[in-house]
Amino acid sequence: MISRKPAFPFAALFSAFHDFFLWWREEMRTFWPVSRASPTGPRVVISKAGFSLDGSPTRPIDELGQDLLALGLSKELGRIPVTLVLDEDQFLKRVISDRRLPHSRLERAAELDVITRTPFTLAEIRIVVSPQQKDGAVFYILKNGIVEDIAGQLTIASLKIDRLLFGSGATGAAVPVKTAGLPTRRRLPLWQAMAVLTVLLWTFGLVHIEQKSSQASSVLSAEIEEATKNAHSARQEYDRYSARIEKLRALDARQTESASVIAFWSELTRVVPDTAFLTDFSLQDGVAEITGFGQQPAALISAIETSPAFRQARFTSPVVRIPGFQAEHFALSFQSEGG
Repeated sequence: MISRKPAFPFAALFSAFHDFFLWWREEMRTFWPVSRASPTGPRVVISKAGFSLDGSPTRPIDELGQDLLALGLSKELGRIPVTLVLDEDQFLKRVISDRRLPHSRLERAAELDVITRTPFTLAEIRIVVSPQQKDGAVFYILKNGIVEDIAGQLTIASLKIDRLLFGSGATGAAVPVKTAGLPTRRRLPLWQAMAVLTVLLWTFGLVHIEQKSSQASSVLSAEIEEATKNAHSARQEYDRYSARIEKLRALDARQTESASVIAFWSELTRVVPDTAFLTDFSLQDGVAEITGFGQQPAALISAIETSPAFRQARFTSPVVRIPGFQAEHFALSFQSEGG
């Protein structure tokens, strides 16, 4: 029966382990076949017409429990293996693929096949998947009403099933009794119990590790969050400090630049004779350009270069005499020693 309950922790890991276990078991049985003796207990065959006990005439299914009690067989059947056979008119066989599939994948494929390709709903049927896939990926569909009728009669007779077969005759497919939702008394073999115990221990260990990891992650997340807040605060404080430093540097640079311009202008005023006056002045990257009028502009070159603060003085355009004016127009450039 496919479970539609919410997945428990590590469900995918458990499914993978279960698929591997079933595959390994079938491979081992292929290499070392297990010879099983035919069951010596009674064989109850359920069909649409009713039930038959060890080849007896078919009787209505409603009389199964009472007949077993009346015959006094219930107490005896409780101690010997009982085989329940469902005739072909009691189930529907569906083939997903002619190849074997992992058990968990076959369960999901069976559920999808029922939803998309049959008129049934999952609420009104039971999907039975056999671990043994001799005929490929096959599953069986049982109606809930049939299962409930059989289970009710077995309960009346206090009967537990040891073996369940789908299909009459020797070719019936054996499936686990629990997958069909019928009462069974078959106990888990020791090796299977050990396997289950091992899985439980591993699961418990993994859950414990996950819990510890979650706790550690929570503590680490809290510490990271606190450290992030502190880092943001420190970064904001550093940004404010850097902004103040940049302002101070800009102010210092401006003051230095202003002092340099004042010193430059003072020296230029000293070397330029009173017979010349300037109309334009610019200073950029240590290169000064001046424009103005003077009576002897050629003397400006030697006057400027005599200053230890200036060098490479030269005219940038021809000296032009202005008609009716006693001065000449000049334009020259020079560099400061600091530039």
